[in-house]
Amino acid sequence: MGRSYIVEDAVEGYLSKICSQLAGPVTGLLIGQSSVQRDFVVMATRTPQNDESADAEKSVDKEWVSEHARQVSRMLPGGMSVLGVFIISESDAKDTLTTLRQLVFSVEDLISSEQLWMPAEDDVTDCVTLHVNPKTRKTVCRTFDVKDPKVCLFFVLSCSSFHLRLLK
Repeated sequence: MGRSYIVEDAVEGYLSKICSQLAGPVTGLLIGQSSVQRDFVVMATRTPQNDESADAEKSVDKEWVSEHARQVSRMLPGGMSVLGVFIISESDAKDTLTTLRQLVFSVEDLISSEQLWMPAEDDVTDCVTLHVNPKTRKTVCRTFDVKDPKVCLFFVLSCSSFHLRLLK
C-alpha cells in the first residue's frame, strides 16, 4: 500500500514565487489534512525572519521554525495540522538532509508536547520535508516517521508535478 500527497496548485505557485525572489535559505511549513493513506497539502507558509538572529541569511534557526510551527498549529481549525516543513536553498539536497531531519523532529516535538491527548495506534506519524533548489528547480521530498527516527522515505519530483505517490 502506498501513501499519497495531494498538493493544491496554489502551493506550487507560492513555492515558485519564493524561488524567483530568493535571497537566502527560506524555510516554512506545509499545512493540510492527514488521513491514513493520503495527505492533502492545502497551504505552504513561509517562516518569518527572526530579527534577533544575526546569521538569518546563512543558517536555519531550528528553534524559530519550531516556534512558528507551534503558533501556526494553535491557530489552525480542527482537522488541519502542520504536515511538515520545506526549505528552499541553493545547497544540494544531501547537504540539507540533516537540517530537514532536525527541523521536522524539533517541530513535531514542540507541537506534540502541547497536545491534550495521546495519539492512537493507527494515527499517522509521518512528516513530510521538501527541499527545492531555486536554480535547477529540482525538488526532493522525504518523509520521516517521527515515532521511529530510523525510517526515512525518499523521492525526487519535478516542480510541475505535485501529485506524489510514496511506496512503502
